[in-house]
Parts: sequence; structure tokens; C-alpha cells
Amino acid sequence: MSERELLPEIDDEQAEAIDRNLALGFAFLRDVLHRPEIVDEIPSGSTLAYRAILLPPFELDVRLTAFRPRRARRWGVRVTGVGDVHSPPLERPAARWLYSILPLVENATWASADEAFAAVERSLKNANDAHLLAG
Repeated sequence: MSERELLPEIDDEQAEAIDRNLALGFAFLRDVLHRPEIVDEIPSGSTLAYRAILLPPFELDVRLTAFRPRRARRWGVRVTGVGDVHSPPLERPAARWLYSILPLVENATWASADEAFAAVERSLKNANDAHLLAG
């Protein structure tokens, strides 16, 4: 068998997804190096999924890690990073927005990683909408 026969064909869309997932995985590792307590929040042996979302009013990337513990059916999610890992701590308004979703993030579980990510995104959008209505 030749080498070409052993390797599957990967189209551009698959290559982009692989690149994006690798980048998010490396971002998670950087976040853990910067804030090691993250590993205490995620059970050892969990299946992990990553997503970066935009914190609407502040144009900051928020890195989320969804996890499904071994032998569990439901997923949890944690905010594992914000902005560049080398940037200064969040300014008070941005931190307040992000911390407003922590009760949801820390206490809920979902049927899938996508549902967990969507719930966090909805919570941030609701916080943004409430802020716009208030003022």
C-alpha cells in the first residue's frame, strides 16, 4: 500500500475545523498554565469541547470549555479564558458582565456541549439586552 492510500482525504472545511479546534485546545492549555485552578473545576478524565464566543459590548473573546465527566450523560461548562492570556485583568464593567453568568455556568448541566455553549451565549446576549434597555 502506498502512503496516499493510507491517509484520508481532508477537504478545506474539515481542515479549517481541525485548525480551529487545535487553536482552541492550545488556548485552553495556555489558560491552564496562566490559571492552574481551572483543572480543579473540571473532573479528571472528562471529555472536553472548546468554543470561543464574543462578549458583545466589550469585543472580548471568551473561551469556554464544556466537559462531560466519565460515565456521565450531561455536560457542564466553564469560562476558562478571556481575551489574550497575557493581557491585564478584565476591567470592572467587562468582569461584571462575565460574572453575571457564573451561577448558570457553575450549577447547570446540558445534554450536549453545543447546548452548554448556546446557554452561555444566550445568557450573555440577555445581559447585553438588559443593559441596553436600562440605559
